[in-house]
Amino acid sequence: MKNKKIGIITIHTDFNYGAVLQAIATQKVFEINGYDAEIIDYRNIFIDQQSKLMYKQNNKFKGYFITLIRNTVFGRYFYYKKAIKDLDKYRKKTNIRYYSIDDLKDVKYDILVVGSDQLWNPIISNGIDPVFLLNFGQSKKKISLATSMGSYILNESDKKVFKSLLKNFNNISVREKHAIDQLQPLVSQKIEEILDPTLLLDKNIWLDDYAKESKYYDTNEKYILTYFVGGEKSKYKSKVMEYSKKLGIPVWSIQYSNYNWKETDKKILGASVIDFIALIKNANLVLTDSFHGVAFSVNLEKDFVALTNRQNPVRVREFLKKLNLSDRIDMNSDDYHEVNYQKVNKKLIAMRNDSLDWIFKAIK
Repeated sequence: MKNKKIGIITIHTDFNYGAVLQAIATQKVFEINGYDAEIIDYRNIFIDQQSKLMYKQNNKFKGYFITLIRNTVFGRYFYYKKAIKDLDKYRKKTNIRYYSIDDLKDVKYDILVVGSDQLWNPIISNGIDPVFLLNFGQSKKKISLATSMGSYILNESDKKVFKSLLKNFNNISVREKHAIDQLQPLVSQKIEEILDPTLLLDKNIWLDDYAKESKYYDTNEKYILTYFVGGEKSKYKSKVMEYSKKLGIPVWSIQYSNYNWKETDKKILGASVIDFIALIKNANLVLTDSFHGVAFSVNLEKDFVALTNRQNPVRVREFLKKLNLSDRIDMNSDDYHEVNYQKVNKKLIAMRNDSLDWIFKAIK
């Protein structure tokens, strides 16, 4: 019955467009199919501190000074706040905010859903967070929806925790084969691989329900769009310059920091989540090391080159392999060609349908 109440645990407020958009997409998937779903406003303290003006980075007191300088001198904090100021227009979340598993002990839902993003990557959450394994509250079902562990490799201690808590799940899906290879030996039930929630929504939903509100939606300007999250911008400089010279068009850069690097002709500071979608939609080419930068490029049928994020390469590599697009990774400008989206869409639509079938069978 579609009157089931669904509570979603995810990373939904972060210095990252992908995290925010996958949370919006997860709720939207349930909403458009007639279910009552809301994001449980849980904040992992380690993750949440990174959105503060200053915090103890790397658990060192000098981290307070480093983050304060970065967030004020380079404007990261203020541009981030600008980017998410209207976020609640696009999501439904609980009125209560939770900061610990004890806070959540009395919550009640028909179904608890965790996913997607890197909730099972202990590096992201400063250790395994039992909330991200739904070890709380009361529900009839517990489901993992495309949860990711990024490129993390479990140690023996991690495996014990996952083995203990995953047995309480009714259905488990992950986003990458990398996660299945590590988790399947720990549980008896079959773990499925499904798409990231942002890819479960047809591109027209992203454009009509979100991007149309952006001031960038109707721009006719030509540009290469860059969006980097891996902290290795200097390593991408030559590739950006290479493509700018080849295509003869300017480079626009989505940034939280006002740091000025010469490869950028136009900095876009504090772009909203809908601006992010609109900017990808209108780009002549997207250069990115972000999984969601790649995912939205594919979903919106844009030409792109995926630059290797050396800290977390698995997600993009596995996704593009499924679509026969591995050649887009670090592609040289001499080899550059447009993506044949007629072929890609056939595969993507089939993967989307299979993923949605799994999700709605799981919650029935």
